[in-house]
Amino acid sequence: FHDSDLQIIAFLHDGIEHGHVSKEYITGLFGDEIADVVDLLTRREGQTWEEYYEGIFKNPIACKIKAADNIHNLGRMDAKMAPKESAYREALEKLQLLA
Repeated sequence: FHDSDLQIIAFLHDGIEHGHVSKEYITGLFGDEIADVVDLLTRREGQTWEEYYEGIFKNPIACKIKAADNIHNLGRMDAKMAPKESAYREALEKLQLLA
């Protein structure tokens, strides 16, 4: 992966989950490798947080992008999100070790 690939993945990391793009669309534009990482970063309906992170932890690129996402999310937490802070921090520590 090149820095430009990481930027593309970072930009698209919530795209599938939020319904803006499909994996097939990303594959057509950027290829399988980028689409596969973006797909890993997509939390599916009914998927537990443990299942979600299990896949991410197996891919250093996904770990790097998700660590940056968690840092961003921690920086904008409000009172409603505060109960999730410790889970975000715990995941961030592991992501940073694996990235």
